[in-house]
Amino acid sequence: MEEKTPIKEKEKETIKEEEKEKEKKLKNEKHKEKVVDDEMRKGKSEANTDKKKDTTPNEGKEVPYPLVPSRKEKERHLSRFLDIFKKLEITLPFGEALQQMPLFIP
Repeated sequence: MEEKTPIKEKEKETIKEEEKEKEKKLKNEKHKEKVVDDEMRKGKSEANTDKKKDTTPNEGKEVPYPLVPSRKEKERHLSRFLDIFKKLEITLPFGEALQQMPLFIP
C-alpha cells in the first residue's frame, strides 16, 4: 500500500502545478497561433487598419495646404514687389525703343 507521507503529497502537488503551467502555456501558444492565423486571413491591410483604429489622431497637427494670406501679408508682399519694381533698370538702345513704340496712340 501507498503511504501518505508529506514528501509524497508535496511531490504530487508540484506535479499538479507543473501540469497546470503546461496547460496554461499550451493555451497561450494556441491563442497566439489563432491571432496569427486571424491576421493572415484578414490580410495585412485589414490588420493595419485595425491597428490604426486603435490609435487616436493628433489633434494639434497643422493643415497640409497653405492658409489664405492675411491683409497684412498681402500689403507686405505688395510693398516688396513695388520696391523691387522701382529698382528695376532696363538698358535699351533708343533705336529699339522707337521701333517698339506704337505709331498711333488713341
